[in-house]
Amino acid sequence: GVTVSSPPLTARLSVDPMAFIIAQPPKDEIVSPAAWAKKHVEMHDQYGYEGHLRLVNQQWNNVMAWSDYETRKLYEDKILKDREREIRQIIAADNVRIQEAHEKALRAANDRARVLAEEVSELKRKLTTQEELAKQFEQLKHKHDEARAKAAETDELQEELVRVKAQMVGEEAVTQMREQITQLSSEKGELERRISDLQTQHTQHIQQVERESQQKLSRAMDQAKADLELKIRALHESSELKLAEVTQKSQAETKQLEQQSRALREQLEKARSNTNKVAVLERDLQAARDAKTKADQDTQKVHKESCALREALSKADRRAEEVSKALQGQQEAKHQADKKAAEFQERLRNVESAGAELRNAVETHQRTAEQYKQSLEQHKKAAEDQKRAADDLYRRMEDKYNTAARELEGKAKDLTDLQKKCTELETKLAELERAMPQPSGAAAAAAAA
Repeated sequence: GVTVSSPPLTARLSVDPMAFIIAQPPKDEIVSPAAWAKKHVEMHDQYGYEGHLRLVNQQWNNVMAWSDYETRKLYEDKILKDREREIRQIIAADNVRIQEAHEKALRAANDRARVLAEEVSELKRKLTTQEELAKQFEQLKHKHDEARAKAAETDELQEELVRVKAQMVGEEAVTQMREQITQLSSEKGELERRISDLQTQHTQHIQQVERESQQKLSRAMDQAKADLELKIRALHESSELKLAEVTQKSQAETKQLEQQSRALREQLEKARSNTNKVAVLERDLQAARDAKTKADQDTQKVHKESCALREALSKADRRAEEVSKALQGQQEAKHQADKKAAEFQERLRNVESAGAELRNAVETHQRTAEQYKQSLEQHKKAAEDQKRAADDLYRRMEDKYNTAARELEGKAKDLTDLQKKCTELETKLAELERAMPQPSGAAAAAAAA
C-alpha cells in the first residue's frame, strides 16, 4: 500500500526491458499503442509507480491466461522464488564489492589525511623551534644590555685614557691609530658581508621548505581526485555496456518469442478443432454400439439385418481405432505445444528477471557513483580546510620568525659593533702603553697628582 516514487514512465521506456509489454495493448482491448502508452502515463500520474505495476500485472495475466494451472503453480512456487533468491545473491555480492571499494577509498583518504597531519606536526615542530630561538634571543638581549652598560663605562675610561695618551704620544701614535681604524673598518665590512650571505641562505631555505610542502599537498590532492574519477568512470562504462547488451538480447529474444507464440496459438486452434471432431466420432461410436446391442437382441428375427449391422459394426470399430490413433497423435501434439509454451514462459521470465536485475544494478551503480562524488567533495573540502589551516599557521610562523630575525639581527649588529669597539679600544690601549716612554720620578709624581 506504500506508493514508491520513481521517474516518469516516458523517461523509462527507452531503457526498460519490459517496454515490449508496456508499449503494446492487450489483445482483448481494441486500442492503439499510443493510447495504451497514454493510459500508462495517466495511471502513473494518478497512482504513482503502483498504477504502473497494476497495468503491467494486467498485461502479464493476459499473457498467462492461455497457460494451465500447473505451469503457473510451478512458476509461483519454484521458479519465481529461485530467481528472487539468485537476484538477492547478486545484489548482496554487488553491495559487498561496492562496500569494499568504498572502504578502500576511505583508507586511501585516511592515509592522505595522516600524511597531511604529519606535515602539520612538522610545521608545529618548526614553530616550537622558532619559539625556542625567541627565548634564546631574549637571553642574548639581556646579556647585550649588560654588555652595553659595561661598554659604556669602558668607553668613558678609554676616552679619558686616549686623551691622556694622545697628548703623550704625538703624531706617530695618531698615524698608527688611523691605520688600525682603517683595518678594523675593512674587517667590519667583511663581517657584514658574511651576515648578509647567511641571511640570504636562511631565506632561500625557508622558501624551499614552503615549496616542498605545497607540492606534496597538491600531489596528494591530484592523486586522490584522479583515483576516484577513474573508479567512477569505470563503474559508469561497465553499467552502460551491460545495459546495451542485455537490451539488444532482450529485443531479439522478444521478437523470436512472439513468432513462436503466434505459431503455438495456431496449433492450439487446430488441436481444438480436431478435439471437436473426435467428440463427434465418439458419439457416433456410442450410437453404433447401441445399435449392435439392439441387433443382438433381434438376431433371431432379422438375420440379414444382423449381418448388415455386424458389417457396419466392424467398419465402425475400424473407424474408432483410426479415430483413437488420430486422437493420440493430437494429444501428443498438444503435449509438445504445452512444452513449447512452458519453454516460452521460461524464456520470457528470464528476460523479465534479467531486465529487473539490470535495472537494480544500474540504480545501485548510480547510487554508488553519487556516494563516491559526495565522499570526493568531502575529501576536497577537508583537504582545503587543512591546507588553509596550514597556510595560516605557516604565515603566522613566518611573521613571527621574520620579526624575531629582524630584532635579533639588529641587536646582534649592535652587540657586534660594541664588541668590535671594545676590542679596538683595548688593542689601542695596549699598543699605546707599549709605545709610551717611561716617565721620570718627578713626571710620574706630577701625573699621579
